[in-house]
Amino acid sequence: MSESKFQLSVVVTSRNDNHGKNLLRRMQLFINGLTEQSNKFNIYTELLIIEWNPPSNTETLIKALDWSIVKSSLFCTAKIITV
Repeated sequence: MSESKFQLSVVVTSRNDNHGKNLLRRMQLFINGLTEQSNKFNIYTELLIIEWNPPSNTETLIKALDWSIVKSSLFCTAKIITV
């Protein structure tokens, strides 16, 4: 079995349904904050977002959120799994 380079795996569930109000803003703050902390402390981090049963009348999270901070990070990666 090969070893993963990741030191931290973060798994969350969400969907673009505005649950709790300002969902996209809160998700963006979470993604940005996690990425910034990974970069600051040089921790190889993988973020796995499970998008559960996305509503058909809204954009998916991959389209609705800004991923530029993650794309430019040396320490954080993100993946969305839609179920």
